[in-house]
Amino acid sequence: MKIGLIGYGKMGKAVESLSLKKGFSCALNAMSDVDVCIDFSTARAVKQTALSIHVPWVLGTTGWDKDEILPIVRERQIPFLYAPNFSTGVALFRKLVKHATQAFEGFEMQGIETHHTQKIDAPSGTALKLMSENEGLLFTSIRKENEVGTHQIFFRSGEEEVELTHRAFDRKVFARGALNCASWLIGKSGVYTFDDYISERYACQFQA
Repeated sequence: MKIGLIGYGKMGKAVESLSLKKGFSCALNAMSDVDVCIDFSTARAVKQTALSIHVPWVLGTTGWDKDEILPIVRERQIPFLYAPNFSTGVALFRKLVKHATQAFEGFEMQGIETHHTQKIDAPSGTALKLMSENEGLLFTSIRKENEVGTHQIFFRSGEEEVELTHRAFDRKVFARGALNCASWLIGKSGVYTFDDYISERYACQFQA
């Protein structure tokens, strides 16, 4: 598999490193003459990519406007998969949080997300996804050196507290998920999310 890497920051380099170990080849900022593109660039670059790309596109960048980008992708018939987070653990974590929100009715909810100081968006894309899926959940954002990514949800009453936490230790978990999605997307048409991949791969249902 030949992969076009769009964006060459921490995540782009992690994807490249893992790709080479798997025997794949990579081309930087190539949007044609590759099998698939994996994009961890910036939100402001996403529209231009949508107008220029000619191959299946896996997008891990956050902060872009779906109402603007998805119509372009559909009109140009670009196979497209996007997600704020490519961790299988986070997909399972979201499912747990949704069940907990229902189970802990009457408890106060609070979220905290912690990432490295170079992360531009706050709250994180994963935190925004969790807030969209769980009414009343709000996140506080913390930025620390060398923090890969932690999401904590607290359920509190006057007498007790329950905490759910997902903590990533290495960016390879996100790179591996993006690579798996890239392989899965080749030969497909349409628009997908990481949840679609998870549902098919693990034969279970995750709400998008």
